[in-house]
Amino acid sequence: MLKGMGYLADGALRCATMTNLAQRQPLGHPERIDSSGMKSWSAVNLPSLPGTTFNVNARGNDAIFIAPGVVLDILPETSSVSFSHISFPSQSVVRSHGYYDPAWTRRFQQGDIHFVDKNRLVVAVRTEKESDVIFASMPVTWWQTLSDGPARSAIPLSVLIGALLALLSWIAIGRYFSLSNQIKIALKNDEFYLLYQPVMDLRTLRCVGAEALIRWKRRDGRPVGPSEFIPVAETSNLIVNITQKVIELVARDASLLIKNHPDLHIAINVSAADLNSAETPAKLNDMLAAMNALPENIVIEATERGFMNPEQATDVLLNVRAQGFKVAIDDFGTGNSSLSYLATYKLDFLKIDRMFVDSIATTAPTRQVTMHIIEMAHSLNLQMIAEGVETVEQRDILRAAGVQFAQGWVFGKPMPIQALAAFVAANPGVSPQPA
Repeated sequence: MLKGMGYLADGALRCATMTNLAQRQPLGHPERIDSSGMKSWSAVNLPSLPGTTFNVNARGNDAIFIAPGVVLDILPETSSVSFSHISFPSQSVVRSHGYYDPAWTRRFQQGDIHFVDKNRLVVAVRTEKESDVIFASMPVTWWQTLSDGPARSAIPLSVLIGALLALLSWIAIGRYFSLSNQIKIALKNDEFYLLYQPVMDLRTLRCVGAEALIRWKRRDGRPVGPSEFIPVAETSNLIVNITQKVIELVARDASLLIKNHPDLHIAINVSAADLNSAETPAKLNDMLAAMNALPENIVIEATERGFMNPEQATDVLLNVRAQGFKVAIDDFGTGNSSLSYLATYKLDFLKIDRMFVDSIATTAPTRQVTMHIIEMAHSLNLQMIAEGVETVEQRDILRAAGVQFAQGWVFGKPMPIQALAAFVAANPGVSPQPA
């Protein structure tokens, strides 16, 4: 159904995923341009794929190649076609256009990838970020209308479903390329900024540091969430640029705070690409020089994925730890967990994901997993930082279990650096609380 995608410039095809083009291929004047600006060509031949033809649809510079006989015109106007991007496991709506029913997520989890619900035909596909799902739907009455005439034999339901998937893929492809370009522009225009999530010592309730969290606000004031732009940055090789921006912003923001509170630390998230780059230690040292800080003022946080290439990651981690930086493994237990990471790499902190913290004051089976993670960290002499602590009860249970540090809304929400400075001054700590 959907055969590939390509890039258009000046009315000619410059590249395509299905084949290598020896030269640009003019497509000629579009056979159709609809009211939304979509351009269409039929029976397009590529010289490098003799005997194969495609239907081509394009918007801007992005094009999709569709099998002959499949047209997007069978879909009604997009105002009645809905699209919803849902993030799992929270099932939160990342973006949505038109009607969406949360019950669709349950149908999808039960194995339904296309179904009829409340008079709508629904199709679901996973994104490249495996935990996310995009739903597309349209009124089933359109299918019934098409089925009542000659279209019954020409346009079966499977074609409608395929066309809907093709349109969904096209929108996702266009969104991907559009967003990656917007990230590049945003980096140049300084549209990214940092918020800081305080990290507390659970025994003294003193603020001992903060995690730097990257945020993006467009020039028109519209925010773009990290769950939306970070996966695109990772797959488009822009994540190293994002990390570099974080390093620059921390050096700018935290210099005075560290000078006034030299025992504080700032945690910086690094990607798998950063751990595989020999340039990372030098970048971190440049940051220290710019903010007149010491290595112990910085904690490097990496997710499990960052440790999956031990040959390169080990060299980088050994380098940064030899210079005095602390290293934390983030989101442990939420991905393809491997205890070998804890044995292979010399780490300082294990961060307990909020998924486990959420269950610690309940009778859910996950609670036992949380307690086992805590016991394991103790046995490996790893200090722990619990994420997403939202209640006093969670805080007290974690402290009683021997977790040393925590962050979460029960202490303070992510805040600008000026607010963090005031927060640090207001939370100097007390005598150690009994465990």
